[in-house]
Amino acid sequence: MVLVLNDQINTPFMSFPSSCKNCSGPVEGNYCSACGQPVLGRFTLLYLWQLLYQDLLDLDKGLWHTAKDLTLRPGRMIADYLNGKTKPYYSPLKYLLILVAVMYLINWFTTYNERSAMGYSGSDWQQKFLLNAHNAFSGDSFSDFWQLLGVLLARNLTLYFLLLLPFIAFVSKFLIKKYNYTELLIVWAYMWGHVILLMILLVPFFILFTPEANSSFLIAMAGSLLIVIGYFTITLKQIGKFNWPVALFKTLAALYGGLFSFYLLSFLFVQFIKLIF
Repeated sequence: MVLVLNDQINTPFMSFPSSCKNCSGPVEGNYCSACGQPVLGRFTLLYLWQLLYQDLLDLDKGLWHTAKDLTLRPGRMIADYLNGKTKPYYSPLKYLLILVAVMYLINWFTTYNERSAMGYSGSDWQQKFLLNAHNAFSGDSFSDFWQLLGVLLARNLTLYFLLLLPFIAFVSKFLIKKYNYTELLIVWAYMWGHVILLMILLVPFFILFTPEANSSFLIAMAGSLLIVIGYFTITLKQIGKFNWPVALFKTLAALYGGLFSFYLLSFLFVQFIKLIF
């Protein structure tokens, strides 16, 4: 049996077939000339490992190159990507989702006791804060909303980060008019993903030096707030070629405007649920 290198996978084959097993098209060399599928024969454990690595752990040099440029020249790198130089870099959503997955695991372990201490399991939190007897748009309902938000953040902080992105990009459209909404989603996906990476790197420091290790992740987030705002400001300054005061203003306006619009829409949604049920 011979191993042939096909797209970073050593694909085993016994002999070259005359037609593709996927689409029945003609085969030229190691690939189908119609659909591009590599020629496959008997499978080996080595092939399965390489397939797993490529599909699930595809941490090629593009990831490290993206992380490096987002650290050293974030605005210029994102501007290059928006101008069409996409090949050297990880896609923005892939970069963000990989880091969100890592953050989810860290958040799960570091906030486990906080979630348990709340005493809400299953649908308890829904009954206490959402489906209770408080009237929609009342003062009690407003209090319910903030407590509900706190429970949801403790249960799944990573979802909160993902939900904020569309709102921040929407507000940014009024602040950075040279890019459309989709392009600004790309901008914030890269920046948000890299900020998550920075917070992940800070977690061991706060676990080591913080007496209450269980809340270290939240403390790390609070302690890195200035770094986060500074990073966003530097990036937007490079992207839009703003001066420092303008870049800082646009950063804060995008962040807090996005937060406000997210909270407002979430509050209205919760009140709508209360009206129905």
